[in-house]
Amino acid sequence: MDLTVKYILRYLFLKHIPSIFYKYILKIKYKRTYNRSLNLDNPERLSDKIQWMKLYTDNPRKTLLSDKIYVKNFVSKNVPELKYAQTYQIANSFNDIDFTKLPDSFVLKTNHAWRTNFFVKNKNNLDYKTIRILLKTYKIILKINYAYWSYYELHYRNIKPYIFAEEFLGNPDDIVHWEVWCFNGKAEFVSYRFPIKFSENNHIHNVQYFFNSRWEPCKFYIGFKGEDPPLLNSNKDKVIKYAQLLAKDINFVRVDFMEINNELYFGEMTFTPCSGFLKFTPDFYDFIYGKKIDIQKETKEKTDIKP
Repeated sequence: MDLTVKYILRYLFLKHIPSIFYKYILKIKYKRTYNRSLNLDNPERLSDKIQWMKLYTDNPRKTLLSDKIYVKNFVSKNVPELKYAQTYQIANSFNDIDFTKLPDSFVLKTNHAWRTNFFVKNKNNLDYKTIRILLKTYKIILKINYAYWSYYELHYRNIKPYIFAEEFLGNPDDIVHWEVWCFNGKAEFVSYRFPIKFSENNHIHNVQYFFNSRWEPCKFYIGFKGEDPPLLNSNKDKVIKYAQLLAKDINFVRVDFMEINNELYFGEMTFTPCSGFLKFTPDFYDFIYGKKIDIQKETKEKTDIKP
């Protein structure tokens, strides 16, 4: 997570604005992003409907499944054959982590936010300076209510923050990402990202491709895409199967997986990708996928999942 002054000030501003003004803040952000107006009265685009759902639905299931600790229980119950990183310790603060009881390699994370991971390849190489930085950083992160960090992703609001240590699966620069976009429990398309290292400067660049559920290259992309579609391994069939099992009865969710040394692992469930500020190319696919969501179903979704 970027904890620069710019983002901290934005967070404080968003957090302390009365809720009656949330929609106006989103309209301003939306206008700046797309140079068009946000339609909350009769949303048709996917980007509009996600903003509507952020404002007008409060489904406890989304909160639980966005909790990076709890969601592992959900995966274990619903798709027991799907692997995920094992949790070693859960703590209220960085100081409560007992490093003596951790293996040499592990990952530090928080359950209520994103981009808060710290990869430890060998705990014996952690020096005093690094530990002090981690202490200060996680102290700040654990005080942040992520619902207000990125333009009102309010299903994060009631997640009790913890820091936890989990299994080190591999170098983050070697991880392949599968992101399955599910509408009404059905996988509609997949974004596939993998790292490429440029030999001239040793720089890692993530290349992204989009496929439909039949594994044909999509005629659109979101954000960016690679030029020539790669050959896909057998995990392509697993991600569709597992994503649909996890997304069953859910109006809209992106189910994320990691592939490391050809082994597939669950990543997380994302209900508001990019906080809903999605840029489709061509633009009309924003309408096509918007039509697949009935926003009125949001208030009727099951909420019987228990922590």
